[in-house]
Order: sequence, then structure tokens, then C-alpha cells
Amino acid sequence: MAATNVLQSWKQIAKYVGRTERTVQRWEQGFGFPVHRPSGKSRSSVMALTQEIEEWTRAKPSLPQLQEMATVNRLELVSTSDDNPCFHRNSLSEQVRVHRLLTEEQKTLRKDIRNLVQEHRTLRQTLTQNLVKTLNCR
Repeated sequence: MAATNVLQSWKQIAKYVGRTERTVQRWEQGFGFPVHRPSGKSRSSVMALTQEIEEWTRAKPSLPQLQEMATVNRLELVSTSDDNPCFHRNSLSEQVRVHRLLTEEQKTLRKDIRNLVQEHRTLRQTLTQNLVKTLNCR
């Protein structure tokens, strides 16, 4: 069995995995990054075992899985809100499907807005040119 090194701070842990301290802290909260708190309190000092980090790294989810988890986490926050009763009636998978549909709809609306803005510019240029022609003819 390989020797297990103990990392004693966020700084050491972050340096070991090649990320910032904040990123490693987010990984702990969102993705179960393996850190230990000797006092057991949520804001106490931390330590991590390199062997556990290596195991976590090998088993970590892929990017699409991470994005799906983030979507589910956001939807769980929304569904626990008392002011949004429509989400209480739907299953979580249905909420994810609805979220994806809304995201696609937002993309379509943004594209439509860009097209309308461009059309507005073109019409304004045409009107300006026609006005100049009309004024020059008088």
C-alpha cells in the first residue's frame, strides 16, 4: 500500500490538485471532495488524505454529469421555495426537462431579439437615406 500524505490546509490541498482554494471548497460543497475537519465543525480547519483525493479524482463525474447535477441543485432550490407552487407538483426529472426547454426557448428569443435589432437598424438607415434624398430634392 502506498504511503498516504496528509494535506493540512486549503492552500496545500489546492496546490496538490492544481486549482484555487475557492475551487476546491466549491468541490467539497457541491461534489463531495474528500476533506476532513478534525473538530467536526463546518468552518473549522481542514485536512485531506492524498490517497482519498486520488480515488475521488478517478471516480469524479464527467462534465455533462456535473452540469446535470448543477441543474438539479438549482431546481431543488427553486422547488423548495414556497412562492413557486408549480414545481411542487412535478417530479425532479420533469423539472429538469422543463428547465432545458426554457433554456432553449431563451436562446431562441435572444436570437429573435438580435434579428429585430438588426432589422430596426436597417429600417432606420433606409428612412434616414430617404429623408436626406427628399430634403436634397427640394
